[in-house]
Amino acid sequence: MKEIYLDTNVLLSPFHAGDPFAAQCLQILRTKRIAKVTSPLTFVELCAVISKLRHEGVLVLERQIEDRLSKLKPSGQVYALATFFLSFGSVKIAGMDTVVETSFDGFSVTTLLEFMEACSVAPSTLLRSLDNIHLAAVNIMVRQGRTIESFVTCDRGILERGEELKKVIDVPVVSPAGLVESLHV
Repeated sequence: MKEIYLDTNVLLSPFHAGDPFAAQCLQILRTKRIAKVTSPLTFVELCAVISKLRHEGVLVLERQIEDRLSKLKPSGQVYALATFFLSFGSVKIAGMDTVVETSFDGFSVTTLLEFMEACSVAPSTLLRSLDNIHLAAVNIMVRQGRTIESFVTCDRGILERGEELKKVIDVPVVSPAGLVESLHV
């Protein structure tokens, strides 16, 4: 079964009014024909975005769901929604469990392997920190033997540099529309 890596925005797109990729993201999340994976970073990003959208009153769900959520503390609401978004798409979380130590010019750093890999790709990608961590997670998953077919994102800045970034992670960078078209999801 083909396996793809999903950026956080793909999980949120179907639930974000007016998102241009909403329909394709929904198709991707609903399909059982491909395995979907992401990193623990996505759970952190989901919690942050959900918190912000709930605070702003932008992420309001059906009355029945809101009634159930209202019984939880705000943090419980956020965790419930983040786990729902992951389970809705049958998305598995993998990685971020290897600690490494490195030294440079007498300065020692002990951190997660994905963070060190993100530091390594940053000079060539010139992306934001979280984007580099996603790319690092893909690199590590591939080195660990996973066959990641695509890195799927709605981020226009990443998509515009897809060919360039493919050289960094050795995995095609595609939009949800591109994935739906290529895999006939």
